[in-house]
Amino acid sequence: VVMSPLYYIFKLHDIDKNYLEKYFSTTNWHRFMELNGDSGARSDRFSIKASVFKEMPIPIPNSNGEQKQIGDFFNQFDTLIALYQRKLEHLKQQKNGLLQKMFPKNSESVPEVRFPGFTDSWEQRKFGEVFSILKNNTLSRANLSDEHGAAQDIHYGDILTKFNETLDISTTAVPYIQNEEVIEKTKATLLKNGDIVLADTAEDETAGKCTEIVGLVNQKVFAGLHTIPLRPNQSFSKGFLGFYMNSIAFRDQLKSLMQGIKVLSISKKALKETVISFPHDLREQEKIGQHLSNIDTLIALHQRKQN
Repeated sequence: VVMSPLYYIFKLHDIDKNYLEKYFSTTNWHRFMELNGDSGARSDRFSIKASVFKEMPIPIPNSNGEQKQIGDFFNQFDTLIALYQRKLEHLKQQKNGLLQKMFPKNSESVPEVRFPGFTDSWEQRKFGEVFSILKNNTLSRANLSDEHGAAQDIHYGDILTKFNETLDISTTAVPYIQNEEVIEKTKATLLKNGDIVLADTAEDETAGKCTEIVGLVNQKVFAGLHTIPLRPNQSFSKGFLGFYMNSIAFRDQLKSLMQGIKVLSISKKALKETVISFPHDLREQEKIGQHLSNIDTLIALHQRKQN
């Protein structure tokens, strides 16, 4: 066996291996490395001499039984974390699968997976018949604050990285515009529940990702930089459009319309080339939106447990 000289190999004597492994994850251990290690001439490599390593003090209970109990105790946490990670990944895969199967593929009029009792073909309408395009503002992140303010502003970066298919204004942290004068100058349209806010640019094919506004009561909310706010011209069940417009069925239409090399973008004119598919029965829309929202709730739950 050939071993790299970058490794030290040592045997354990009178110490439980699980206990020692957990100690190497503590702040005490990392603090010792910071104080006694050496980066040398290279800033990207940090090392510790064998002679120093062997002098490292390790606090150890005298009882091997206590060592084992401590190691086993933290191993149980690792097992739970791994379990939640597997459940989380399974839920995400389940959601992605449903986003592909619960909406009709291009040129098809019915989805692959459907709730019992619904058999009618889905309607297909031009984008311009379904949506009116609203005005956004062009406030940069520097103009926004995480503190309280006069109004809230949906920045395209948050759509791309933070917000789900539906954005509950009552429970989600959305940046604020603090200056009343700035609000007056933006001339952007106040958003309502059911409006869609689409990110029109990104460094990859996430351009076109969008979120549906829900949970809005009396708050003032605007669509901000690099967004296209959309208002449905007819009634849709809560959540349906948010999930549909982030599904493979709709996003496949956007891919061929994206422009740019380093940065991809979607224009308002290109959006008008798309087709919106939806079931005429609002009850079917409601079941789709509610089912996918329930999965999102479970995903959030497992993420909190994992953290």
